[in-house]
Amino acid sequence: MGTRIVAPGSESAVPQYAAHAGRITLVHQDTEPDYRAGGQAGATTWWKDGTASYVVQFRSGAVHGWAMADETDTAVQAVDSLREGEAMSPDRLWAALRDVRRLRNRLEALEAELILHAREDGHDGRPRMSLREIGDATQTHHTTVDERVSRMHSGMHAPWRRWLVQDTPRAQMYTGAAPVRVNFTAWDRGQDPAGPLCGEVHPDMTSACGRPRAHGAVPDDAGHGDFSGRRWTTR
Repeated sequence: MGTRIVAPGSESAVPQYAAHAGRITLVHQDTEPDYRAGGQAGATTWWKDGTASYVVQFRSGAVHGWAMADETDTAVQAVDSLREGEAMSPDRLWAALRDVRRLRNRLEALEAELILHAREDGHDGRPRMSLREIGDATQTHHTTVDERVSRMHSGMHAPWRRWLVQDTPRAQMYTGAAPVRVNFTAWDRGQDPAGPLCGEVHPDMTSACGRPRAHGAVPDDAGHGDFSGRRWTTR
């Protein structure tokens, strides 16, 4: 729920059904800590007092996994309080608004990076998802997805992208250092989309060529030295 100071007698500092011990841990008022009513289903536990807890697992440390778990905890408790008509103290409202804002920023960066990952070539040398598939998942028109991907390729990202990709290889991707060119040549567009792909490993040793096979024999083709700007697509 975040760090806050609650004045004695103020409106609820925590949900009515629980006492707050630490930032995430809840002590149920009428339930022994190890007593579960209704059993468990995966990560979910149902408690005697009518509440449920859900265990979130992560390996990304305090800056990433724990921060999102803590902010989600704040948001879920706020949902309960609003739905039950519970009056929240100003301090608790401030913490809830802050954590919801932080969580929204993290999710915005996460969605954007997932879209980029979806448009990267998979093991078969083709994008993992089509623009229409991404549009269906995000409830966005595929042309809007296309424009969004182009902006990110040019280096225009969600404000919190650095939080997500810091200290990973993805931090060096999509920096806008090189222009992204789609359907690089007319020869590419004339090839059979179901035909064999080049598959040659690029100079950075991190990806394989997803352009049609034999593109190297085309006059004026730059080969694989310009691979970062070559994304063959049939859209």
